[in-house]
Amino acid sequence: MDHTIYDKRRYPIVDVREGYAEWVRTYEQIVQDEMDLHLLDRLKTIDWSGLRLVLDLACGTGRIGQWLKQRCAARMDGIDLTPEMLEVARSKDVYRTLHVADVVSTGLPAQAYEVCMQSLADEHLPDLRPLCREVARVTKRGGSFVLVGFHPQFLMVGMPTHFTRASRRRHASNNRPSKLGASDPMPARARAARITCERVSTPIDSLGVRLAL
Repeated sequence: MDHTIYDKRRYPIVDVREGYAEWVRTYEQIVQDEMDLHLLDRLKTIDWSGLRLVLDLACGTGRIGQWLKQRCAARMDGIDLTPEMLEVARSKDVYRTLHVADVVSTGLPAQAYEVCMQSLADEHLPDLRPLCREVARVTKRGGSFVLVGFHPQFLMVGMPTHFTRASRRRHASNNRPSKLGASDPMPARARAARITCERVSTPIDSLGVRLAL
């Protein structure tokens, strides 16, 4: 489903790589901790301190890697579509490796990671099943997938993921309000390997959005 169904702002839409390549200038000043880091702080089902190897999917500027580094000594690998975002992440010196790659086809070894994480990127995926299949492939038996999602209500009230270009004109990165719903998109092999999916969503009041329901 395309977010333009709910689009009230009519920002010009660019693809994800182009959008984040330009947004990198202001990304860390715009994204608020309430949208992701504070949610991770409240997640009690993961023993962060005991982790040894973690994959940060769509790692962007390294916000999640920096947060995790303060809580454990785990080695971290990160992937992202946007080289410009990875350069910022690399400057933080918290990742073992960083690569340009798609979250649905990472090219990384199978069953390598205790935890895979993805934050504020699922809104760009038209279907979460390919992501979940790749997570199931690279995650160790008994591991976890931590997914921090952009709440679909933001898109439904006409507030897509957007940024301001150097020209001061606002643009939206292509949004696809695909969500983990009642059906479980994790493949059977992930369930057989006891890989759990921990899902949290950005609270709808975190950006002062008032919803008319």
